[in-house]
Amino acid sequence: MLCSRQGFAHVREQTTLRLRLEDAEAMKTKHEKAQQQLVALQLKLKTKELEIKKADGTLSKQEVKKEQQAIDKTKSSEKQKKQLADFVNLRRLNTLAAHIAKRIKKHWSGKRKEWTDLATVAAHLGPSPTAAVLANKEKLAPEFFKADVSRLRNVAHKGWGVKRPPPEWCSREFSVVVFGGSIAEAKNPNLKFNLRNLIKDLLPGYGKFLGAGFNVDTLMVNNNSIADLCFLEALWRYTNCVGLLAFPCGLDKWPPEEEDETSAKEASCAATGGAAASSSSCCEGGASGSG
Repeated sequence: MLCSRQGFAHVREQTTLRLRLEDAEAMKTKHEKAQQQLVALQLKLKTKELEIKKADGTLSKQEVKKEQQAIDKTKSSEKQKKQLADFVNLRRLNTLAAHIAKRIKKHWSGKRKEWTDLATVAAHLGPSPTAAVLANKEKLAPEFFKADVSRLRNVAHKGWGVKRPPPEWCSREFSVVVFGGSIAEAKNPNLKFNLRNLIKDLLPGYGKFLGAGFNVDTLMVNNNSIADLCFLEALWRYTNCVGLLAFPCGLDKWPPEEEDETSAKEASCAATGGAAASSSSCCEGGASGSG
């Protein structure tokens, strides 16, 4: 593990370049969304033009059939793409934060010295942030998943004298990680308290690096009080500050490379119309999955 002042100096330029690369990838994502909108509009236009041609009688039946088949083929392709995107998004919503948190816990198991070393370096560097840290603070976090609170749990604690606290959302699987088990059996049922402790335990020295600008309260505001997104943003910012050399189990790019192979396997499921059923099983399996 590279965890020294010299080590952090070596990752400054690398991190800055990675942030620039992510800016370019964000522009690519915006372009892809615009491309999807363009395809949808083109389909509507072609459909309307075909209706006009059919009404005018300017095309033979065979020509109408050929154009209609081309339109239907494009619609089918776009539908399959959307099914896969919805499937991947649902899987991320249900399991991503919990999966990564469990992986980091496993990484730190039996490595107290390495954890302390990284936290110590954070304490030294915290008062004078590097250029990479400053760049990271100004950068918007990726869209880790499209939030659908109807699929999340409202875990807001009803304290004394509070009948209806503002909702605080969490996936079922991540709530087990945050609260250390069932919420009913948690020593403290307050989500922010437990999320703060989780970030402190898994991201050594996070408070020194990013605590002033991205503490739990700020993260909750930025992410519509969704705990999974708060943790993912904290992890993503932290990893881009310290680098993968010091924190090899972090999240330095989006989407993570480990998703590529899984998504490729699931593409066939979505293409055959099984995405909805698989998404349901993913949701059910995620609630009881192991780390």
